[in-house]
Amino acid sequence: MTGGTSGPTPDGRADDGPTVVAVRHDDLGGLRVERSGRNGAPDLDAPPEDDGDHGDPDDVGQVDVDTLNRDLMALRKGRALQSPGLVSRLGPALVAALDLDLALPETELRRLAQSGIVEAAQALAGDLREAVLVSLAVDGWTNVPLLTDRIDAIATAMDRDARTARRRLDAATRQLADALASRQAGEPGNPFAPTGWYVESLAATMRLDSASARLTEDRVIVADADGLDTVTATLSVQALEPGTLPELGIVAEAGCRIRGAHRVSESHWRYELALPRPLRAGERHRYVVSFSADRDRMRPHYVLIPLRRTRRFSAEIRFADADAVALAWRLDGVPPAVLEDAHPTTRTLTPDETGVIRVRFEQVVQGLCYGVQWRWA
Repeated sequence: MTGGTSGPTPDGRADDGPTVVAVRHDDLGGLRVERSGRNGAPDLDAPPEDDGDHGDPDDVGQVDVDTLNRDLMALRKGRALQSPGLVSRLGPALVAALDLDLALPETELRRLAQSGIVEAAQALAGDLREAVLVSLAVDGWTNVPLLTDRIDAIATAMDRDARTARRRLDAATRQLADALASRQAGEPGNPFAPTGWYVESLAATMRLDSASARLTEDRVIVADADGLDTVTATLSVQALEPGTLPELGIVAEAGCRIRGAHRVSESHWRYELALPRPLRAGERHRYVVSFSADRDRMRPHYVLIPLRRTRRFSAEIRFADADAVALAWRLDGVPPAVLEDAHPTTRTLTPDETGVIRVRFEQVVQGLCYGVQWRWA
């Protein structure tokens, strides 16, 4: 099985959008469905005063553009994103808009903040995008410690005086705040990875100790926009032989109800889950969904391929006994093609005496495979 928002496939894949399970249905009626259960001071380079309270992104509601703009204006002073003690330079609105975890090591926090800002800056015109990234000391500007020097460089590139360059930079910073606020507002975007939430954790249990495989996905999500009432996920299940996809059963175990399911391709499904009530930005919610299918018709792997930000992923795979598999191996952030090759990695796994394999991944990167692949004995 494979998933996208976070899910596995009987053939072994899961992503933080979808989970793949072999299915041949045109609409929800073809499935067995059960229900249970985010102005400039004269001294440009003076860092902002630190009051010791940097806020908790989970306590920040939907932020407005003015608040984000102030956070960005404060951040660009001095060494900006390259400042030591970066956590003290990130305003709570910016933390919420970028979905940052302030408990992360500073190097990782800097990487994620820079990545999110660069992504949002793609909405700006080329010259303004370059100006705002230079002001924030991104990439090639990491060794220019003063904002005044970076503004001089912007003025030279624009063939304007420093005062004009500063005005344009302020406008670009405002546009960046607009882009970040729009992203946090949860605009629809791609249907396979809509915005509005991220996955804090996914704990999956795959039971393969009977003829019917049963996968249970237990997710904790965090809303980054007010009013989140529906989430999507995907599941992929590939058959061992063409045209032999098993029937897929879906059960909403807790924290949601199934609103709809859509077959995207023969082996890939996207489903919509309605939450009990709309969530506030920063609010956590746990929900549990189970899938069942014919074990013998599925490919031997269970993986997550996250389509959205996912912090932690763990999986427990239960075989009938320790001798049920001839060989098993760990897939730890590999390209999807490695999964399709079905070739053992150097990180082999052995079921414990009860036939269980457990894996855990603390740093998950979108678009890569995480999980377990095996060969039956």
